[in-house]
Amino acid sequence: MIFGIGIDIIHLPRIKTLLTRRPTSLLQFSKRILSDRELKEFNERDALDNNVKFLAVRWTLKEAAYKALFPYHRKPQLIIHEQKAINISNVHSSVSHDGEYVISQVLIEVVAGLFLFLRIMATAKIAIEPTDFRTAAITQHWNDPPQKIFHKDENDHKQLDSSQVYFIIQNILEICKENAKNSDKKIILDTEKRLETLYEKLESRQLSDSVLGRLGKLCEYLELKDLNNSITIHGNLMTTDFDKEGKWLLGIKRLLDLYQKTLK
Repeated sequence: MIFGIGIDIIHLPRIKTLLTRRPTSLLQFSKRILSDRELKEFNERDALDNNVKFLAVRWTLKEAAYKALFPYHRKPQLIIHEQKAINISNVHSSVSHDGEYVISQVLIEVVAGLFLFLRIMATAKIAIEPTDFRTAAITQHWNDPPQKIFHKDENDHKQLDSSQVYFIIQNILEICKENAKNSDKKIILDTEKRLETLYEKLESRQLSDSVLGRLGKLCEYLELKDLNNSITIHGNLMTTDFDKEGKWLLGIKRLLDLYQKTLK
């Protein structure tokens, strides 16, 4: 079962120009995207051209891997965590050099139906300190295609599935945790506990199509930071399904409140 496909492209002269314009940023930038072993090898290189190629290959591969692992996720963020075994059956990667361009492709396959994999990867944390390598030294990942090309027409809209809903809720919760004040920690813990019920129902496909459809739409609005519509849909769910789904619906309510604080 193909879980995700990621492709990333870098224009070598552009990267070289950006790094030479701010020489002090080169080492800082390399520390953010390289592992300790890669950094050691990087430091043993002398020529800037070799360093740029070395960085480009590893940067594009890691970007492509994250695009494959987080197809419905916001731009990935690297965070600390111990290594965990995950049930990936195959990872296929390739790097090609086409003139001034480096192109990396990653295809990830998982065991069919292995929803637990999604839950592990949603919290995977694999860098030395919290950082987004897309904003390291270079303020924006300049070669990302415009997001609007991925937007579907209303007539071609498809309902989010359980894994997509899970990813989005986990993502919003992580954003809230990163920006939470000390006074919100108990609320976050309670929110996490209540949402565990939702995760179990998503994993076991216990939600009705009606509830999953509305929850998916709520998640789409959350990704757009449209809290008004998210709150409206949540209110509708509270009215029609509180008796059966009340525990996790209260968790969503707390999540909406936390996210509203974060966006202020």
